[in-house]
Amino acid sequence: MNLQIHGCIGVEDAKRLCDLGMAIPERVLRSDARGEPRTFEAIELGLQAIIEIGRIEIARAVKHPFVAAAFTRMDVDQFAEDDHVVFSVSYLERAEVAEIKTAWLRSAVQWHP
Repeated sequence: MNLQIHGCIGVEDAKRLCDLGMAIPERVLRSDARGEPRTFEAIELGLQAIIEIGRIEIARAVKHPFVAAAFTRMDVDQFAEDDHVVFSVSYLERAEVAEIKTAWLRSAVQWHP
């Protein structure tokens, strides 16, 4: 498993993964605390590939601190670049309403539909 591909790259690299068909952006519609709709374009990296150690779900069972920390980062900020991030679909879908406004402000402008 290559953790760099799945959690520690910038927006341009994420776009390259999409261009290669390794990740497919999905539109996620959530409402903020005032009920205003917020649309995100996000990537779910429950991954479409089988990696060296097998399925990504199996990799989550690894208890090494480095691997656990990488998955924790992936669950919150899928791709970090400066002060802007592109969130994973699963994070946005389970985020509390109050978190949506913060997520919207932090999300990478290039990824707003």
